[in-house]
Amino acid sequence: MSRKGNFTRGTRYSVLGAIAVDDVKAAHAIEGAYNKEQFEYAMEHFVLPHVGSYANKERCSVIVMDNCRIHHSQRVFELVRQKGGMTVFLP
Repeated sequence: MSRKGNFTRGTRYSVLGAIAVDDVKAAHAIEGAYNKEQFEYAMEHFVLPHVGSYANKERCSVIVMDNCRIHHSQRVFELVRQKGGMTVFLP
């Protein structure tokens, strides 16, 4: 039997994390859901300081995201590119 409805109890939180193979590089959490501006702020101030250059074979040079609409931010693309990193989206 399947049930439909809102089963959330309490406060919802959203977490943005930067995870490398061997370490958690950064994390940022907010109450509720991220909007575009909050996502861009969290990426710029928490994740991007850890992004390396893909061309120079530096660690943490690939950003992997799902296809959530706010992840397709031109500003984030440009910031990642300026650091030498690349962005990849999950299918």
